[in-house]
Order: sequence, then structure tokens, then C-alpha cells
Amino acid sequence: MQTKNIRIGEKNHQITSDDQYLAEMGDNFEPCMVQLFRALLGKDDVVADIGANIGMTALLFADLARQVYAFEPSPSTFQLLQKNIETNGARNIQAFNLGLGEKQQTLNITYNATNRAGGFISEKIRPVEGHITEEIRVDSIDHFFAIHQLCPTFLKMDVEGFEQSVVKGGRAYLSRQQPTVVMEMNHFCLDVLQRITLPDFLDFLRTVFPVLYAIDTDNATVIDLHQPDKAYYVMHEHVVRQRFPNVVGGFTPAIKTRLDALHASAPSEASLSARLQKAVSQAMAKPVQGQKFNTPPVRECGGHLNADTCPEKMSPGQELCIQVSITNTSPHPWHGVGSHPVLLSYHWLDAGGATFQHDGLRTPLTCETVNAGQTATEKVNVVAPAAKGQYQLMLTLVQEGICWFEHQGFKPAMHQVQVG
Repeated sequence: MQTKNIRIGEKNHQITSDDQYLAEMGDNFEPCMVQLFRALLGKDDVVADIGANIGMTALLFADLARQVYAFEPSPSTFQLLQKNIETNGARNIQAFNLGLGEKQQTLNITYNATNRAGGFISEKIRPVEGHITEEIRVDSIDHFFAIHQLCPTFLKMDVEGFEQSVVKGGRAYLSRQQPTVVMEMNHFCLDVLQRITLPDFLDFLRTVFPVLYAIDTDNATVIDLHQPDKAYYVMHEHVVRQRFPNVVGGFTPAIKTRLDALHASAPSEASLSARLQKAVSQAMAKPVQGQKFNTPPVRECGGHLNADTCPEKMSPGQELCIQVSITNTSPHPWHGVGSHPVLLSYHWLDAGGATFQHDGLRTPLTCETVNAGQTATEKVNVVAPAAKGQYQLMLTLVQEGICWFEHQGFKPAMHQVQVG
């Protein structure tokens, strides 16, 4: 058992767990998720936290809303949830040791022995080695909310691919009460655990929610999933680049107004995606000897990047141009132009090393080609996260559409940066 002080929203909370979840988390709980919830919630809202785990989001909701109903199906995780609610004096949270799904039934939940946060319900796959399985009770939203006279105005669903079953069990309630719903979108959980494809999942959600938006990891991009071309873009970016982890569904245009305000709260990052695509397009359009260049895939990524002038502090949303040196120790050239150019980029990690923002701006190489054995001096454009906190900045290279160099033996530059 371990206890850690974690800042959740505007307050510090003492959180207890018996796995590695706390050790892997930074001192500031998911600031972009906090920002999203804050934009959508009001003080008079009533929240159903479906998939409450050990209580981090429930404690956040307790500060943002009038009443919270926290649902956690795992009996052992539920005990930790109750302890964290009691320790932090959250009197407006009522916890239920129950899963929500399509109907009343007894099922099983499985989770990694070192991380309860990934607990999932699946009758199609159940790993044994290194995992724990518990029997759980499941009810539907329509039945349970009616019996207990619950009337949430806001539903949060983080149930590792089980979201479609939860929504199916609550269609009558959703249609009648028209709450705002924020749910996780995770194509691995949908596909592997439930055998639901991402297009089928979004097709289903469109039949339920007349208002449906995908939200990027940093909240800087909000996309209407009722527009086919934009939905295709979201699916591509989600599967290939791990973007758009959250979906917001609802019934009134007021949701878009709140999401627009969220989008505008990070002006430096709001145009990040568009600028990223512009840099890639410029590099792809650059001819070699007057002709379009079909860039060969990088065979080896041996080499390293150094950045001696990386700042220790940045302001939220601040943009900087950082000088770096790139050394190619492989026997092959790296081309910064053509169909799949090699570009400078970066990732933001949180204090615990988990990915906070995967896709940074792309910066084209000025030298166009870094030959074998060559060291080139370049400059990379970096935008700081909008949320304050302690981060790790990974400066690296990417061959667009092919690979990130750090996955192929390249040594990126790592720097600790305080944003605030």
C-alpha cells in the first residue's frame, strides 16, 4: 500500500493505492483532462463517474459539481475508492460497487496486478499471467438510475472499451434527460477486448448523440464527428498517432460553445495541428533536381541529438526556437524532403514519464539531407503545454509516415522543463 499527495484541479489530495499507478503518475493529475471537465461542468451539475477506479476523477468532480455518483465494479478497487473519498472528506460523493452495462448480469473484470487503472470487462479475452480477475455485478443505467432515482446531468465513462455496452443500457435515460457525456476512445480496447472496430463504434455513437465531438490530447483540436471527412481524419490520427483520446456526446448546441471556449484557452496550441501539417506539406513539396522526390524509408536511425540551450522553465503555451545538433552515425543519409521527409519534432512527457502530448510541431531540416557521418546544426520549434506542471521534453526526429527515430535506436535529447 502506498500513499501520495497529488494535485487534482485546484486542490492537493492524499491518494492511496496498492499498485504502480501512483508511482507512474506525476504530482499533477492529468491537467488537460481537468481542463476539459472544467469547461463542460457547472456547480449545479450532478455527475455519474462510470469507471471511478480509486477516485481521482470523483474527487475532482466533487469540487466542480453539486453531487457525484461514483461507480466502480471491482470489489478490491472499490475499497480503495471508499478510503480515498473518506480520507479527503468528500461528502458529496456516493459510491456504488457496481459496473454499468447493457443489462443486469454477473461478469468478470480483469486488471494487471501492477495497475488497476486498466481494469476491463470482456468475455472475449482474459489474460491470466500477471493479471487478476474478479467477479462483478453489472446493471444498466436505465434500470439502476430509475430504481435509485438518480438523475445525473453529466456522465463520464472510462471503461476500457465497454462504453458501447454502457450507452446501450442507458439509451432511454440519455434520450429523456439529455446529459452531457464524456467517454474515452481507445481503439486497442475496442478492437482487442470487445471486437468492435473504431468506425462501427463511431457509427453507433452518431445514432445516439446528435452532437458528437472528438477532443485531442491537449484539447487544442475539437472535431465534429458527424462530418464524414473529419471523422476519417480523427480515426487515422487516433490509430496512427494516439491522438483524440476523448469523445464528447450530447444533445444541445451549448456543448460546442463550451468546447470553443476550451479551444480558445490555449491560443498557442490551438493552431498546432494546422501548423504541423503545413510544415510536413512544405517538406514534401520541395523538389530535388527539379523533380518530386520519393523519399526512401530510413534503414538505420543510429545517431543522436543534443540541445545545450534547452530552457529549464517555460510559460504555458510559450513557443521557443531551440538550437540542436544532429549526428548521423548510420551508413545511410537522412533526407529532409520528398514523400516521407525526416523532420525535427518532440514529445512532452509528464513528470512520471507517461506521454502527455505525443505529436509536437514539425520543423523541416534546413540542410535537406544529413549524410552518413555528418553532424548538422538545426533549430526546432517547440510549444509548451497549456497546463502548468513539471514535464520532460524529448527532442527527436521523425520520418513522416514511417517511424519515430527513438524507436529505431536513435538517442533523443531529454530535458526537464517547468511550465508555469
